Amino acid sequence: MGETMTFKELKNKIPQGWNEVNLETYQRVISQTYDWELQEHEDGYELQQIDNSLLTIAAITGVDINIIRGYDIKQYIDLVTLIQWASKLPEPLKDRPSYLIDTLDLTVNNYLTYKALGGEFKSIDNVASVVEFFIRKEPISKWKRILYFWKDLTIKPIDVNKMNMIEIVTLFFFAQKTLTKYLERLRIKQTVQLKTALMMQKLQASQKTSVNI
Repeated sequence: MGETMTFKELKNKIPQGWNEVNLETYQRVISQTYDWELQEHEDGYELQQIDNSLLTIAAITGVDINIIRGYDIKQYIDLVTLIQWASKLPEPLKDRPSYLIDTLDLTVNNYLTYKALGGEFKSIDNVASVVEFFIRKEPISKWKRILYFWKDLTIKPIDVNKMNMIEIVTLFFFAQKTLTKYLERLRIKQTVQLKTALMMQKLQASQKTSVNI
């Protein structure tokens, strides 16, 4: 970045919400080394918070932090106000993404990999790898008739790294629901199979007893 960036140019680089932040940018934000050593009542707490905010602004805009440190305190306050939305992750959307698979064909190896990578959003670095298990790999052609015309509504594969954070959180939310339903169905199926096996064992045992008598 050049050393002559104006304050207006910097403000224009700040996203207005999570819908303008992709996964790569968010990974850059949380990779910063924030300082939380001081508590609110301790001396130097305000400076600590300023440094943390500067790190976020630099990461979210891709601007060198030393450039941002050159602005006055009023401009800094203006910048912090513009990123208030970044204080927490967005809520998932209500509609299930069309590019999410309908049924889960999960192998034991895939499931173990999913858990190891961070199946509960534990590691943002692994999110792209995790959600790949749940995304359609091939386009699905869907045509819909609108009045007298047919419109192509083909569902295309999606690049996770180009998704914004609202889409990422939504995809992860529904992926978790898909996995939970799959595991519950699997548990029920195994329970039924186990009960059937036990009943067969009891039946065979009773038949042997009858023969012996």
